[in-house]
Amino acid sequence: DATRLRHLDVTTHLYVHDNALGDAPIVRLAAALGDSVVRTLGLAHNGLGDIGAQALVTALEDPSCPVALVELGNNPGIGPDSKAAFRRAKDRHPGLDVAQLS
Repeated sequence: DATRLRHLDVTTHLYVHDNALGDAPIVRLAAALGDSVVRTLGLAHNGLGDIGAQALVTALEDPSCPVALVELGNNPGIGPDSKAAFRRAKDRHPGLDVAQLS
């Protein structure tokens, strides 16, 4: 449950690769990021689509979001509009890196 992320004060690197999470859990995770200390978020191979991607972009654009690196490899459901939104978020926040976004 993403609400538990708020209570994990020492979790700075969260890797959930290869879990086929889909969009709904990612939306909940994105909602909790602003209250976390997560700096690295690994989401490769999770069946992430545009709904989850847009929720992540919204979270990353929030100045309170501490995430500096998001790994998104092998999530073919992320469409061109969502990819462009990630690139814009990265342009607005020079400390943010969105890796493996092809």
